[in-house]
Amino acid sequence: MKKIIFEGYYGYKNTGDDAFVEVAAWGAAKYWQCSNNFFVGQHLPETVHEAAGLRNQVFPGQHKLESMYRLSSADAVVSAGGSTFEKIQNRSHFRSVSALKKRYSSGFKLGAIGVSLGPYKSIAHEKSIVEYLKRLDFLALRDVYSYELALSYHLPYKPINAFDLAALLPRIYNGSIPPVQQGQQKVIGISVCYFERYRDITKLSNEDRRTQYLLRLLHSLAKNLNVTLRFIEFNGNASKGDTQLTLSVISHLRSQGVENVEFVPYNPNTSCMYRQLVSCDVVLSVRLHASIFACFAGVPFFLVEYHRKCKDFLDSVGYHEAYRLGDGTQDIRKTTEQIAAVLDGSGPYLQPTLMADCQARSERNFTEVIV
Repeated sequence: MKKIIFEGYYGYKNTGDDAFVEVAAWGAAKYWQCSNNFFVGQHLPETVHEAAGLRNQVFPGQHKLESMYRLSSADAVVSAGGSTFEKIQNRSHFRSVSALKKRYSSGFKLGAIGVSLGPYKSIAHEKSIVEYLKRLDFLALRDVYSYELALSYHLPYKPINAFDLAALLPRIYNGSIPPVQQGQQKVIGISVCYFERYRDITKLSNEDRRTQYLLRLLHSLAKNLNVTLRFIEFNGNASKGDTQLTLSVISHLRSQGVENVEFVPYNPNTSCMYRQLVSCDVVLSVRLHASIFACFAGVPFFLVEYHRKCKDFLDSVGYHEAYRLGDGTQDIRKTTEQIAAVLDGSGPYLQPTLMADCQARSERNFTEVIV
């Protein structure tokens, strides 16, 4: 049986990246008949299909040695999921060493699935990424922008117009996860996050404006609707996670007399996080993957478009223009009324029109790839 190593941002307590581990392990077994897979990361999430990762480090350099040992017997290295192609990797990076192995091993495969390209930090970073992409055997992109960018590079193979791996989660979990027990009140699932500060953007005026918009919207929902606000800590990373903002928002709401609030901390069990979110009646999120989870589970959702990739996602799935929040620019009263109509059944929620097409594109990450 072939041995595949998956490479990405794994083990950093981000539910979106945890989903990539879940889907990659499942997809490798289902489509490639490969179950002996290894993920370059420590503290991996708990998944349905086995996903082996790095052991706890007991001496400096252990993880580098362990990765190299795994690479020596691997048949393929696949970068799976996320915005992993943005900057130059140094010569000791796992990708760089994998590319070196490919140069001297004719049967070894190197590729990427469910990834996006950019934004690059500079032209030099872009040139470095393009040189690496030229060495790949396959490249499946998760958004149209990245796909068209890849086409412009004139790579020695045809890039694959795929989609985000997380769109396949319902294929894994359908019917296997019991729902969260609900009370009498309807539940609005909420996922908030910072962005600019984690991209080393020092001017935080837009981030502050977005947070104030969310506070006003959430206060309006709590004031006008009989609902429970379920805050889900989608990213529990200590340095770049959602804890600080989530608890700050909850504290502010409680100081304004809002009591029907739940807090769901990050859980490394990916199916548990999925269940907590898709059992909500409506989802309001800043985190993109919270909306992706909701979308393909058929849960009505509203997404704050803090980044181009949010707009690209909504365009791709055929999200109705009437529900668009922009980057916190939609009228709060209008959005409150829309969510109220969904919750009380007085108005239909128009599901995105292209979900089936996007899920089929997500399958291409596996069906149009040979490892």
